[in-house]
Amino acid sequence: MGKIGCMLAGAMLGAVYVFPGEAVQAAWEGLCVWGRTLVPSLGPGMALCLYICTHLRGNGRLLVPAAMLCASPGGARLMQEKKLRGRDAAHGIAVTGVMSPMFFLGAVSGWLGSEREGAAVYLCHIAAALLTGLCIKGKSKNEAQLQPVPFMQCVHQSIQALLNAGFILMFFSAAARMMALALPFLPQDICVYLHCLLEVTGGTEKLCRLNVKPMLPIICFFTSFGGCSVLIQNHLFWQQSGIRIGQLAGIRLIHGLFSFVLCFFLENILFIG
Repeated sequence: MGKIGCMLAGAMLGAVYVFPGEAVQAAWEGLCVWGRTLVPSLGPGMALCLYICTHLRGNGRLLVPAAMLCASPGGARLMQEKKLRGRDAAHGIAVTGVMSPMFFLGAVSGWLGSEREGAAVYLCHIAAALLTGLCIKGKSKNEAQLQPVPFMQCVHQSIQALLNAGFILMFFSAAARMMALALPFLPQDICVYLHCLLEVTGGTEKLCRLNVKPMLPIICFFTSFGGCSVLIQNHLFWQQSGIRIGQLAGIRLIHGLFSFVLCFFLENILFIG
């Protein structure tokens, strides 16, 4: 794996030197996406959720819904307060590894030009996460009282998570552009799919502009899988629970498949049928 990683890193570095202007432009676009979507949804929400959840009585039961509301990677940070291991950690990943409701109800709805379709995608996204959690049941409830976290520490950790997310998002936005330039023979829709697999936020924006069928189920799959960018952001926290990146990707793949199937039936029954 180390040799493969070095080869990919070398190819990326070479592409950046060959296409410096395109690399800078793609990184800037990734930074703009970060500022428009992640900063307003992740920053304040993560700090406030962490502070509230750790200061309320019986807070162990509140952490999972708060993590789902906070979304990736803030939800992964919140779940570290439970100190989960093994199958319990896998269950936590399945249920809380979701994207922000603001992303679906705001950004995706705007890109699709339909609030109803954005809400439908979010509904399938959340339902698929719960269904994935049922398939990967934890062994213990682990609802013990959590230790309070000072407010400024919550803010500091939120800022750190934002900075990590921003750099990773810029990197994979540039990687997606370099890949498209290195493989000019690929059709546009394939390039967009590969962009979604690397960096899902900007990839989803481009996906919404394509006239592909079935549009909504495909969006559901990619947003539920999360792409390399979201996987790495979440793994920065879940690795403390002994979770490998391959395990994380497998759980997210199951979530994506469930989300695709649910959205496919919902679209055909409610929108077409």
